[in-house]
Amino acid sequence: EKGLTQAQFGEYFNLAESTISLYETEKRTPHHETLKRFALFLNVSLDYLFGLSENRYISEAIGELPQNNYAVPNTERPVRISVVQKLVSIKGIISYEYISDAEEWLPYQHVKDGHYFWLVTSDNSFTGEAILPGDMLLVREQASLASGDLAVVMVDDDSYSIRRIYISEDNLLLQAANPDHPPLMLSKKASLSPRIVGKVLQVKRSLSAKK
Repeated sequence: EKGLTQAQFGEYFNLAESTISLYETEKRTPHHETLKRFALFLNVSLDYLFGLSENRYISEAIGELPQNNYAVPNTERPVRISVVQKLVSIKGIISYEYISDAEEWLPYQHVKDGHYFWLVTSDNSFTGEAILPGDMLLVREQASLASGDLAVVMVDDDSYSIRRIYISEDNLLLQAANPDHPPLMLSKKASLSPRIVGKVLQVKRSLSAKK
């Protein structure tokens, strides 16, 4: 209903076009976390999504939805952005571990074009560019990047890394900013390929966390 193709819709959730097609044809059932993200993106209740209720909206208080970073309201109010402390991949679907009592707010104009979250990083691979463990990264979830973008990527299911991505015709170069983390060159045709979580747009440091 947002006028998106399957590929465009999938990009918001880091899912392939073929996966969205399987969901639409009911050949595969989305993980419950994915369903919640779909509902928030569409700004509808889960019951409405399943056809169990005619009550379409989650809340009348637009801009005050819990973890409201998937469905950005058409308003000038600030938008609450969830804070994530851990990322894991479960059967190819990225799962977020939120800090329940943490919240950050950004102007609607800054986050109106997708799904955003703050990531409290534990990765030390980008200390050379002054990104330290405990810093907060504003991430826009997207599956595609331009060469040179700073990104959160997952090469395996258990951990994520911060890397600058350089793209050539046949290869991807994942570059850290710490000599303890050598660059990783991957063929685009290789079975081991990084899963791009999203693009890092902003870094924020809590001084209290560095005491």
